[in-house]
Amino acid sequence: MLRWSTAFLLLAAVASTARAADAVLKSCEGVVSVRPAVTGKWIRGKPGQTLSRNDQVRTGAKGAVQLSFTNGADMLVKPGSWFSLRRDRRGPIVSFRAGEFLIGLKNKLAGKERFRVRTPVAVGAIRGTVFWGQHDKDTTTFACLTGSIEVWARGANVVLEPGQQTTVASDAPPAPALAHAIPPEFVQTFAIEGSVAGIDQQLTDESQ
Repeated sequence: MLRWSTAFLLLAAVASTARAADAVLKSCEGVVSVRPAVTGKWIRGKPGQTLSRNDQVRTGAKGAVQLSFTNGADMLVKPGSWFSLRRDRRGPIVSFRAGEFLIGLKNKLAGKERFRVRTPVAVGAIRGTVFWGQHDKDTTTFACLTGSIEVWARGANVVLEPGQQTTVASDAPPAPALAHAIPPEFVQTFAIEGSVAGIDQQLTDESQ
């Protein structure tokens, strides 16, 4: 009996580790749906709900959501988005099927750790920055507001510095970096009840 109990506890510990929370829903607006990997069923998302690897989130036509990750990143997501969470030895990956987002990473990640956003056509990797992105149909656009972003697609890469953006089309490498025209006040279009999770302050601190 003792051996079975010990084995059960070990399995429970492994399962708990595998489902450790990667992010928390900080705020929701409108219709936000969550599909936990453990159940495979869509449920209504609510503030305080934890998200783990392979969980999915969708925002309705008037839905929006703000997530806080365990590494200190905040992600703001607009209506009409669909994404899931992944993770590997280098850190979290947000896999976007469609939608628009803004991410602020308060502290530079250590060593080889990265925070990545993957779309059907590209991957953007950061260590400490604020950046915007959108995937619509077969095209992804990434823009760097602070710090830097490395964008990969089709075996090629481009590094974005503040004020730059790139567009990636299906089956094509990233386009050369060009200047973007995103004003600081654009951040407020992601606000829920007036809050943008401190990302506006990050932009202010970087500009000083």
